[in-house]
Amino acid sequence: VGSYGRLGYIYYIQGRYDDAISEYYRELVALRQADHALKDRVKIEINQKLASAYARQGKMDDAREAFSQVVDGFEKRLEVGADDSFTRYYVALAYAAMGDDERALESLEKAASGRRRFTVERAKREPDFEFLRGDERFEALIRG
Repeated sequence: VGSYGRLGYIYYIQGRYDDAISEYYRELVALRQADHALKDRVKIEINQKLASAYARQGKMDDAREAFSQVVDGFEKRLEVGADDSFTRYYVALAYAAMGDDERALESLEKAASGRRRFTVERAKREPDFEFLRGDERFEALIRG
């Protein structure tokens, strides 16, 4: 679980969005056959990555569809008490990709409250947070 998603992310940071999207879908197909403890969280992560890639391409209908999968999956996890910093981080990325800076920051702050150093170091390097750079709350968060 996760290998296609990781390869997709490599393509994503290279700006090879079609290749990234292809790998993300391969991951979703593989997850259908997987019996893995983190399956639901990985689906949220992959849909977040799809939303980001589609948004970068300007394919906002596709981005919104993937984003809705992120939100739906996250709400289901919250309903069963499965709230964790890693998933909140992916949700923050999804909100950032969709231009909802307030919700992105809110989710990122909650993620950092559970895994501060890890979250901060990731956020400093994350291309999907580029639109938050310069925002006072974001800058305060990554300063520590």
